[in-house]
Amino acid sequence: MEVCPGADTIHFLARKHMLKIIATLFFFFKPMRFSELRKELKINSKTLTDRLRELTEVGFINRVMYDEIPVRVEYALTPSGEDLRDVFDAINLFDDKHYVQIQNSLVNKVKS
Repeated sequence: MEVCPGADTIHFLARKHMLKIIATLFFFFKPMRFSELRKELKINSKTLTDRLRELTEVGFINRVMYDEIPVRVEYALTPSGEDLRDVFDAINLFDDKHYVQIQNSLVNKVKS
């Protein structure tokens, strides 16, 4: 029996930089090239490549390669990826309500 429904999804999205990639695509409201994402996120190329591949495999983003020289590749959220916007909105609402409590906890941990 699974203790937490959605645990696999949470585990997947909790991987390093996953949420940052998705949030960046939400924020810019447009397909983005690899170099744009790397510049915006300030993460190394291998990690970004791995995460984009994983997000593509699960169907949260599309990878579109254009037949140009040099080759142009763009990444955009799929409808499934866009469905995560509700999750981000819920987290933002939670954060708005509990921001002070969370920040105080983080400050106390740093002092310990």
